[in-house]
Amino acid sequence: MKFIKIENQWKKYNGTVNKKITVTNVFGKEEILNTKPLKFVKVNDWSNLDWTDTILFSNKYKSGLLAPNGKFYGCAYFCHDIQALMVHKKDITELEKEGWCRLTYLVNREDLQVEFCFRKSKNLPTIQQIDYIKNLEGKHEEFFFELRQAIHQRSIEKLNETNKAIKENEDSLYKKIKLLSLDILKYPDIEIQCHIVKDMKVFVEKFLEIQAQKNIFPKIINDTALIQARLGVVGEEVDTRRRVEKNGNIYIIDEKKENVKIEGSMIVSSLNGQEHIVEPQIFKEKYTPTNKNGVYTHFFESIKCIELMHDIFFKTNAGEKICVLKGTTLNITSLDNPYPMQNVAFEKSYTNTNEI
Repeated sequence: MKFIKIENQWKKYNGTVNKKITVTNVFGKEEILNTKPLKFVKVNDWSNLDWTDTILFSNKYKSGLLAPNGKFYGCAYFCHDIQALMVHKKDITELEKEGWCRLTYLVNREDLQVEFCFRKSKNLPTIQQIDYIKNLEGKHEEFFFELRQAIHQRSIEKLNETNKAIKENEDSLYKKIKLLSLDILKYPDIEIQCHIVKDMKVFVEKFLEIQAQKNIFPKIINDTALIQARLGVVGEEVDTRRRVEKNGNIYIIDEKKENVKIEGSMIVSSLNGQEHIVEPQIFKEKYTPTNKNGVYTHFFESIKCIELMHDIFFKTNAGEKICVLKGTTLNITSLDNPYPMQNVAFEKSYTNTNEI
């Protein structure tokens, strides 16, 4: 197909009649040219033409289509639908569903009054579209009312989006933990909110840095307690539910107990009532028997510890989920593997040597 660009319009070349060139404009109207065009362009279809600086796309026009990103595509006031097809390669209804806006420049022929008419799609105008439209001149009151409604609705949506983002951020920072009472008749179950620590090593390093600025340093302590342990039986159920202390009461945070799986495993009892299943080889490496039956001492050397200032929740390198409450002593001898020592056990099992 051959096309001719005359002034600011593309026209399709149809041939000659009586030595005069006949063409069809983009609206389908046939015309006869009185002048010979200087240049023909061959393309397959109307939409393959470059419509820049034509009646379908030029920002010298005040009418046009306004994209959701606030970019304006000017056109003659009657050319919105054709611009959609030729310039944007889509039907106008598709663009409106995507949130594009029509801006139409109207002229009152009696007094040449200029007005802007905003025809909104089902979507509200975006913030970028609103900013563009607010800077236009000659807008009438009906348009202002419509725009104020859109701005108000957008403000509500933005506030809701902000509140949702804040809520999602808070949910990602905190985790609700249910603490189960060991004696429901004496004190009830409670629910607490723990700060989620994604990288425990970074958390401890930052904590030590802040404390050092206050001249507060970790304590170095020695293990002075004896522990009780017994031989477990494969299949035996052991109360391994993790204990935490809150308001002077002992709670559990794990509902399931564990069973002994390896023959020769030892059951170590903590002072707070929690039991631990320790594999035979690990037990030999950590404990040595005394002259009393079932009583052992630690092989542990001095350890470094801190007292937590917040309730926290984290996962160990082994994937174990741990809840540690404010006031709990945290063993940080290895920053790669910190673990809590509940206060009841800590006070009876360790003695302070010095502070660093």
